[in-house]
Amino acid sequence: MKLIIGLGNPGSTYADTRHSFGARVVQSFAGSRDLSFKKHSANALVARTTTHGSGILMALPQSYMNESGVVVAQLKKYFKVRATDTTLVYDDLDLPFGTLRVSRNASSGGHNGVASILQALKSDRFLRLRLGIGPKRGAADSFVLGRWSPSERAALPAIIETACEALTLLMAKGLLNAANQYNKKPLG
Repeated sequence: MKLIIGLGNPGSTYADTRHSFGARVVQSFAGSRDLSFKKHSANALVARTTTHGSGILMALPQSYMNESGVVVAQLKKYFKVRATDTTLVYDDLDLPFGTLRVSRNASSGGHNGVASILQALKSDRFLRLRLGIGPKRGAADSFVLGRWSPSERAALPAIIETACEALTLLMAKGLLNAANQYNKKPLG
């Protein structure tokens, strides 16, 4: 079983903000497969499918970003998923808008959701699909919780489509193949 976590803040107030970009990509990934999300007792919405012989669970934590770790730890335990089979999809303020990076690394990069997950899992061995939202303008908190500019909004469909393609390759062929194909490409 592989677990894909789309990070974001819950509710319609935050749905169209930069900080919920990860959740939006995972929703699109599930939607392209005609999957729907259902409530799970771990305080998450989950969807399941099988592809390339592996079960894939997509989850959208319904906690606020800085409490994501508790939800992810409960999902991993319930579904018996290893850290190495877990992928986080989230916004990255340090990457320019229109870029993505597939990686496995140790730091949170200042992202509160990732910091919460690192603390709860006591592991950094999960995969990451980082979605560029930078460069920030103004205070970081206001920027990530802000809505997309008109030009960003126009570019989002192509970026989300490419991010979903990267997730598909990551699930099918692994980190190196996905990183080689998508880490060099500007999107949008």
